[in-house]
Amino acid sequence: MLNITGWVNEIPSLIVGLIFILTGIANLIRFINWRPWVTLDIPLLWSLHLAYLMIVIGFFLAGLHFIFLATEFSSPLTLNYPTILHNFTVGGVGLLTIAMMARVSLGHTGRKLTVGSWMSISFLSIAGAYVCRVLFPIFVPSASHYFSYQLSIAFWLFGNGIFVALYLPILTRARVDGEPG
Repeated sequence: MLNITGWVNEIPSLIVGLIFILTGIANLIRFINWRPWVTLDIPLLWSLHLAYLMIVIGFFLAGLHFIFLATEFSSPLTLNYPTILHNFTVGGVGLLTIAMMARVSLGHTGRKLTVGSWMSISFLSIAGAYVCRVLFPIFVPSASHYFSYQLSIAFWLFGNGIFVALYLPILTRARVDGEPG
């Protein structure tokens, strides 16, 4: 909300940073209360939990970015705000979207809410895109990121390609239970 409204530029950086950190803490508590470790054998759930965790990480990274700006602490986080925003888009929205599309597509076509190993690979591929696009540039700032960006694109295309290959037939045929829809 702070970014969308432009308030992020009007409020002191330290305050913005603390808001992001508090948001991260609140969401981390929520995440832990879900007990995500219990779902590690259910890809349609662990993928959603992983996507949510990426959003939580984004709040902390954004918070540190603004706190470091306010304190004039030199860090890769002070220079990489676009990378931090990719934390939310590639990690959070990208994985969350494909995981929800997989789950909803199965449910709305009368199928069981289970996926095979290829969808797990798809989810992990999107997570790989996140690591290459977000974490590598932040935590290995001295390296050239051209390769990590290209690898991120490859992981992203591979993961989404798997989804399209598996779900195009599901979404273009009638429901398997004979119900309308």
